[in-house]
Amino acid sequence: MEPSPNQAAAGAAPPVCIVCGDELPRNTASSVTLPDPCGHSYCSACLEQYVRKCCDDKEIFPPRCCNVRVPLNAAVNALLGPELADRLELMITEHDDTDKLYCSNLRCSRYLRRPAAQSGRFPVQYIRCRACSTSTCRFCHYPNHSAQPCGASLADDQLRALGAVNGWRQCPRCKTMVERTEGCTHMT
Repeated sequence: MEPSPNQAAAGAAPPVCIVCGDELPRNTASSVTLPDPCGHSYCSACLEQYVRKCCDDKEIFPPRCCNVRVPLNAAVNALLGPELADRLELMITEHDDTDKLYCSNLRCSRYLRRPAAQSGRFPVQYIRCRACSTSTCRFCHYPNHSAQPCGASLADDQLRALGAVNGWRQCPRCKTMVERTEGCTHMT
């Protein structure tokens, strides 16, 4: 396909969606060109469908192009719309969080975003779930226990005693009781 005189004057062929192959109009809000290293372009429908698929399947999350994470920027957010952009941002925050916290209500178990660190202030101990309003302790991951210190419940004491008898250990990171049935003693 030979470029039209207008395209030749512009210096290059119009971008093409990497997924569906449609030509994309220049300088519109209906497509986005990713930054380097690849510079691939996506139409709004293809990008939205791809991001939804990635958000629904944690095996392929986060969305990538040429092994580089699709950036969260104003152009991408505008194509995705506010609802999907917010969902993607929350999932990226959860994905990147090295000390994840989930709602202690077992029927909910949603990811809880920790408040931003505030210098000079005592950290918030309980985080309220926006979905079910349960307060979860950010230190021990149990429901609100303001009357007693973290890890001081009778059930926990009984579980630790049972674990000691059976040779179970507590994961140093998530505090879950685990039993080694085979393999090395390294916990990941």
